[in-house]
Amino acid sequence: KVLRPRMNLDFAVLLMRSSYNAVDEIDIVAMDQFQRDFFLIRQAEYKPYAESLGTGAMMQGDLADPNYFDFISFAQYATINRE
Repeated sequence: KVLRPRMNLDFAVLLMRSSYNAVDEIDIVAMDQFQRDFFLIRQAEYKPYAESLGTGAMMQGDLADPNYFDFISFAQYATINRE
């Protein structure tokens, strides 16, 4: 596995918010439904993803961690794709 440097946190947050705001702006789904689906996808997919990386390879909730950013981006775009 290749170690990647930590991301700039402000940039990571901006990327996530940009996608969220775009979904809200084009109104493809009610945002309460989006939040519910996003939660369910994260809940279902987190453990298998974390286990595939190995213990300690990712810090949950840390958007500057490239592994967690990959996971949360996947979950966000999987949610968007469901709609």
